[in-house]
Amino acid sequence: TGEQKVLLREEGKDYVDPGGTFYRYVEATGELILASERDGWNHLYLYDKNGKLENQITQGAWVVRQIEYVDEKARRVYFLGGGREKGEDPYQTHLYVVGFDGKALTLLTPENANHSVSVSPDGTYFVDNYSRPDLPAVAVLRRTKDGSEVRALEKTETAALQSKGWKFPEPFQGKAADGTTDLYGLIWR
Repeated sequence: TGEQKVLLREEGKDYVDPGGTFYRYVEATGELILASERDGWNHLYLYDKNGKLENQITQGAWVVRQIEYVDEKARRVYFLGGGREKGEDPYQTHLYVVGFDGKALTLLTPENANHSVSVSPDGTYFVDNYSRPDLPAVAVLRRTKDGSEVRALEKTETAALQSKGWKFPEPFQGKAADGTTDLYGLIWR
């Protein structure tokens, strides 16, 4: 009929990152997977077709950056997240998969790097492009079921640059003036 009605409304008393708000509609069931910062971290929540919260899908002291693929049949969501892997720069993203019920969260891109991915239309494979400022870019084909590598596609070669004296930037971590907040940066020499 074209009639509209509000199923879900969300407000925050603190700053909400508009770039962190995204969703996916689950065609088969009418459910909605929505990103929200309601617990202080950007996470995924599952709502039924009437806008009622079913459950929080992801949680913890880390953030979901983007939904990459939704497998409606298996009820699993693939997403990029950051800050979950200990000892890594929290601004790096990794691909994860988790059930709509929040169970079986699995890391699919384990390399200590920033990952950008492209999932095949049928959800069977994904191309993983990863790098860091001190790690040349690599592209691999992986299986979505477990992140296992099918084959290497490309690797950036830096030997010619390095032979001419070029050096990778050096990542560093330090504390802000408050003595508490972690800062991440690069030193270029």
